[in-house]
Amino acid sequence: IGLFLQKDCLLQVTAGSVAGAFGPKVKECADYFLQNGWVHILASDAHNLDFRPPSLEPGREAAEMIIGKSASWRLVRDNPIELAGGHFD
Repeated sequence: IGLFLQKDCLLQVTAGSVAGAFGPKVKECADYFLQNGWVHILASDAHNLDFRPPSLEPGREAAEMIIGKSASWRLVRDNPIELAGGHFD
Protein backbone atom coordinates (compact mmCIF):
# COMPACT_ATOMS: atom_id res chain seq x y z
CA ILE A 1 0.00 0.00 0.00
CA GLY A 2 2.94 2.30 0.64
CA LEU A 3 3.78 2.54 -3.07
CA PHE A 4 0.25 3.66 -3.92
CA LEU A 5 0.31 6.29 -1.20
CA GLN A 6 3.73 7.51 -2.36
CA LYS A 7 2.19 8.00 -5.81
CA ASP A 8 -0.59 10.13 -4.22
CA CYS A 9 -3.29 7.54 -4.86
CA LEU A 10 -6.44 7.91 -2.81
CA LEU A 11 -7.56 5.03 -0.63
CA GLN A 12 -11.21 4.08 -0.29
CA VAL A 13 -12.33 1.58 2.34
CA THR A 14 -15.74 -0.05 2.52
CA ALA A 15 -17.73 1.07 5.57
CA GLY A 16 -18.70 -2.55 6.22
CA SER A 17 -15.03 -3.43 6.60
CA VAL A 18 -14.64 -0.95 9.45
CA ALA A 19 -17.96 -2.05 10.99
CA GLY A 20 -16.81 -5.69 11.00
CA ALA A 21 -19.28 -6.96 8.39
CA PHE A 22 -16.58 -8.94 6.58
CA GLY A 23 -14.96 -10.54 9.60
CA PRO A 24 -12.32 -9.66 12.18
CA LYS A 25 -9.27 -9.86 9.89
CA VAL A 26 -10.75 -7.42 7.40
CA LYS A 27 -11.81 -5.09 10.24
CA GLU A 28 -8.30 -5.23 11.71
CA CYS A 29 -6.81 -4.24 8.35
CA ALA A 30 -9.34 -1.41 7.83
CA ASP A 31 -8.71 -0.15 11.37
CA TYR A 32 -4.96 -0.18 10.72
CA PHE A 33 -5.43 1.89 7.56
CA LEU A 34 -7.57 4.38 9.50
CA GLN A 35 -5.11 4.59 12.39
CA ASN A 36 -2.33 5.45 9.95
CA GLY A 37 -4.35 8.17 8.22
CA TRP A 38 -4.31 6.37 4.88
CA VAL A 39 -8.08 6.33 4.23
CA HIS A 40 -9.51 9.17 2.15
CA ILE A 41 -13.04 7.88 1.55
CA LEU A 42 -15.35 5.53 3.44
CA ALA A 43 -17.66 3.93 0.86
CA SER A 44 -20.94 2.07 1.05
CA ASP A 45 -20.06 -0.70 -1.45
CA ALA A 46 -23.76 -0.71 -2.33
CA HIS A 47 -24.80 -3.28 -4.89
CA ASN A 48 -28.56 -3.19 -4.51
CA LEU A 49 -31.19 -2.50 -1.84
CA ASP A 50 -31.55 -6.16 -0.80
CA PHE A 51 -28.08 -7.72 -0.82
CA ARG A 52 -25.80 -4.78 0.03
CA PRO A 53 -27.80 -1.61 0.66
CA PRO A 54 -26.08 1.78 0.86
CA SER A 55 -25.30 1.93 4.57
CA LEU A 56 -22.47 4.18 5.72
CA GLU A 57 -23.47 4.94 9.30
CA PRO A 58 -22.27 1.73 11.02
CA GLY A 59 -18.87 2.15 9.39
CA ARG A 60 -18.74 5.87 10.08
CA GLU A 61 -19.53 5.24 13.75
CA ALA A 62 -16.83 2.56 13.95
CA ALA A 63 -14.36 4.92 12.26
CA GLU A 64 -15.32 7.64 14.74
CA MET A 65 -14.11 5.42 17.57
CA ILE A 66 -10.70 5.25 15.87
CA ILE A 67 -10.15 8.68 14.31
CA GLY A 68 -12.72 10.93 15.96
CA LYS A 69 -16.06 12.38 14.94
CA SER A 70 -14.97 15.19 12.62
CA ALA A 71 -12.45 13.01 10.79
CA SER A 72 -15.05 10.27 10.31
CA TRP A 73 -17.46 12.77 8.75
CA ARG A 74 -14.72 13.98 6.40
CA LEU A 75 -14.46 10.41 5.06
CA VAL A 76 -18.17 10.07 4.23
CA ARG A 77 -19.15 13.65 3.42
CA ASP A 78 -16.43 16.23 2.90
CA ASN A 79 -13.81 14.23 1.00
CA PRO A 80 -16.31 12.66 -1.45
CA ILE A 81 -17.75 16.12 -2.19
CA GLU A 82 -14.26 17.49 -2.78
CA LEU A 83 -13.35 14.55 -4.99
CA ALA A 84 -16.54 14.84 -7.06
CA GLY A 85 -15.84 18.52 -7.58
CA GLY A 86 -12.25 17.88 -8.60
CA HIS A 87 -10.84 19.79 -5.63
CA PHE A 88 -9.30 17.00 -3.57
CA ASP A 89 -5.80 17.68 -2.27
